[in-house]
Amino acid sequence: MKTLGIIGAGASGLFLAANIERNPNLKILVFEKTHEALKKVLISGGGRCNVTHQYLQPSKFPTNYPRGEKWMQKHLKQFSPLDTQKWFEQKGVALKTERDGRMFPETNTSSTIANTILSEATKKGAEILYETEIVSIQIVDNQFELTTNHQQKYVVDFLVGATGGPQKKQSLLLWNQLQIKNVDPVPSLFTFKTTDKKITDLMGLSVPDAKIKIEKTKLEYHGPLLITHWGFSGPAVLKLSAFGASYLAANEYHFNVQIQWDQALNEMAAKEWLEMDLNIKSKSLLVNKNPNLIPKRLWQFLIEKSEISLDKRICDLSKKDCHRLIEQLIHCKFEIKGKTTYKEEFVTAGGIDLSVLNTTNFECQEIKNLFFIGEILNIDGITGGFNFQNAWTSSWVVAQEINHRIKA
Repeated sequence: MKTLGIIGAGASGLFLAANIERNPNLKILVFEKTHEALKKVLISGGGRCNVTHQYLQPSKFPTNYPRGEKWMQKHLKQFSPLDTQKWFEQKGVALKTERDGRMFPETNTSSTIANTILSEATKKGAEILYETEIVSIQIVDNQFELTTNHQQKYVVDFLVGATGGPQKKQSLLLWNQLQIKNVDPVPSLFTFKTTDKKITDLMGLSVPDAKIKIEKTKLEYHGPLLITHWGFSGPAVLKLSAFGASYLAANEYHFNVQIQWDQALNEMAAKEWLEMDLNIKSKSLLVNKNPNLIPKRLWQFLIEKSEISLDKRICDLSKKDCHRLIEQLIHCKFEIKGKTTYKEEFVTAGGIDLSVLNTTNFECQEIKNLFFIGEILNIDGITGGFNFQNAWTSSWVVAQEINHRIKA
């Protein structure tokens, strides 16, 4: 009898077990150091589980991965978001697509997804050993000897690392025992803190399509932007944090940003708006004529930041006033000092270096029958279901490889 050992009972680990073919000659052991399986699945999407993202343009989907784009491009051909949707539907779980492309179970509860994966893994004979941490791995006669925190020993023929996104260097110590090359982890999805109290006093306000850029870099992203009591959040910021993860960590999260509050309102459009739509000869107060997509309180903030009096009439604006106002509309600057984790979800850049893996099946090139899947890989996506899709895809690919080897 052969034994498959999976370290981690998260999304990737249990989805792998769920896709192993039932075989009386295979034993599946899942080692989970906590008392709970699929914790991240349960808290994802505010408890609704953002399973994946709509797959409208296969060529563009992989561009949502700041690290691992080429790997995802290759393997999404084997198991795409469409395959994810079909897999769950075959198990009786229908998914729905929201306006922004995120996909959730129609039940609107993450337990639907977690229970389905857990049920399928159990059907395949997977045994989950809770509160069992693997602290040592040794290779003996082409097998893996695992030692737990209880000093118990297990010998497995296939070993899969599914330990999730490493939050610290220490999270990779287990794999360092096997001299597996890795990349130091840094946070990926996070929000920006600012010391500008005048902007944070506007907490709760949002704009639908702002562009935010990190000064002195080419890093920029656009989308909904939210002002919070500590700074800036929303999809535009979260996506930017993912693409800038390494740079921002190297700068200790101290940098400047420029915000264009309405992506469509560039310098030319802003000048045209001032001259045409605003009617520069109007005797109305400037404060009462905010652009459509900019909330009135934010407009008031921008006027004051432009050093224009709130009781000034439009017809009394000087050229310098107009120039400063346009500058605040399209190049509004803020100093950022620090970051904040996005809700309960923690995504990191870093992990197992992809260069040590076989590009076909996620197997370690130098250690036969050792595989890595999910967020332990140096693959991470922006917010919106992309990280879960990495888990489903990598798990499915490895499951097919193990199925093939067991039959051979």
